[in-house]
Amino acid sequence: APKDAIFRINRDIRFAKDKTPYKTNVSALLSPKGRKNNTYAAHYFELSPEHIGIYGGLYGGKADAVLAMRMHIANNIDTYEKLISNKNFVSHFPEGLKGEVQKRVPKELKDLAEKHPVLYQKQFYYHTNLDPELIHSKELMPTMLEYIKASHGVKRFLREPFD
Repeated sequence: APKDAIFRINRDIRFAKDKTPYKTNVSALLSPKGRKNNTYAAHYFELSPEHIGIYGGLYGGKADAVLAMRMHIANNIDTYEKLISNKNFVSHFPEGLKGEVQKRVPKELKDLAEKHPVLYQKQFYYHTNLDPELIHSKELMPTMLEYIKASHGVKRFLREPFD
């Protein structure tokens, strides 16, 4: 439902130095599990005066979800490498899979993680920014769908441990 996808426009200002009451962007997270589930790979869109952000993947998650993802990648490393090096994916998301890095991984992943640094990550997401002028164009939706299609294989792979 839309209420499970769209983020509110008012900011939480309780502890912020900036007391501006409203955001300057609109955003939504598209996932069958809704925007509050951060352990399932999703698409996230942000429209602002500065850029259009198109994101996907697994941004948050508890330690057990991160471990499940690392084990999934480790056990399917060839499939993972093929998906993130796909020409269409790379042309739309040139920075590949990103995320905050930890210093340690479980000992059973240590050797493999030296060859594949993605296993040190605790977030597994991809993103790109587009020109905000696209917001006012008829090409906005077709362009966003093009990016969704380009990331479909990677997103599906990132959902597998949680299906």
